[in-house]
Amino acid sequence: MRLPPAEIRHDGTVWYKGMPILDCAASGALPKEEAAKLVRAKAWDKIPATMYARMGVNPSGLVLVDANEERAAEKRAAMEYRAAHPEVVEREAINQLYASASRSEHHDTDDDQMMRAMSQRAEARRRLAEWRTKYPEASQAEHAAELRAQADHKRHLAAGALVYDCDGSLSREMQQARHDCFMREAADLDTAALSNK
Repeated sequence: MRLPPAEIRHDGTVWYKGMPILDCAASGALPKEEAAKLVRAKAWDKIPATMYARMGVNPSGLVLVDANEERAAEKRAAMEYRAAHPEVVEREAINQLYASASRSEHHDTDDDQMMRAMSQRAEARRRLAEWRTKYPEASQAEHAAELRAQADHKRHLAAGALVYDCDGSLSREMQQARHDCFMREAADLDTAALSNK
């Protein structure tokens, strides 16, 4: 459970807006209706101590996480990953260059927008060619992922081919043949993706 800003008391219990976070699945927990009555009455001393939730993993399995700490940990992990994988950082920069070219072409309104877009796209293509040479394993993995995505798309088309008939002129056999063709193409793409590793 992700908590909004909460108060962690000296005994480790977690409170939010003056109310404790209770673990109703804890050992020795009161039935929910009874616990709710005690909460409404603010009879904190009548609620078993085992029901008071604490940060981290509680005995029942309830997990309370500090969102700020979790975000900080995710950010640290992302930074460590990027430091260990320069190919990812370079590929992101190339993607940003392609995105800038698209923005220049489609959203800018000055006189140089097309020249700027062509220049950015040329730079992105040059850097992508260098990246593929510098990081062949990452390039192969990227290509394999693209092939798998194409195979998934073919399977999607195959499913639609069994029901598609825009004007009633397709026979069941014709629909099945189109389905089978898409499935063969998907299998070929899957095979190419496997051999590309």
